[in-house]
Amino acid sequence: MEARLVLEAPLARYACLNRTDGFLDALRANVADMRNLAMSSERGHHSQYREIDERFHDLIAQQADNPFLFRAYKSLEAHVQRFRLFGAMGASDMEHALHEHGLIIDAFAAADPELVYSQMCKHIEQVRVRSVRDREQINSG
Repeated sequence: MEARLVLEAPLARYACLNRTDGFLDALRANVADMRNLAMSSERGHHSQYREIDERFHDLIAQQADNPFLFRAYKSLEAHVQRFRLFGAMGASDMEHALHEHGLIIDAFAAADPELVYSQMCKHIEQVRVRSVRDREQINSG
């Protein structure tokens, strides 16, 4: 998670400096997709959740318009690592992600790069906390 923090928070700051209405619309549409999935009665949709979550972060990384940081970010496979847990746990943090992604979008809408940076840091830290908790539940179960 430390590598995600080192790369994704600055990428988010740069994305804010390059933000467009189309970018904000794409982020909002992504959160709507996640919300629709969360309200779905379909079970076992963790792979769809992973794809939607990864797309959210990819949109931000691409909007930063820094090909060097983007390649470093893509090399992390951060989402793959996180979502390996979901085979056993299910998409346990979708509601948290919806809330946190919403706060990130609000910061982008406010055109505040430092707030975007801070919200991304908080989000990644909360993902880390949930990952540790989920891993402990798997190991104790």
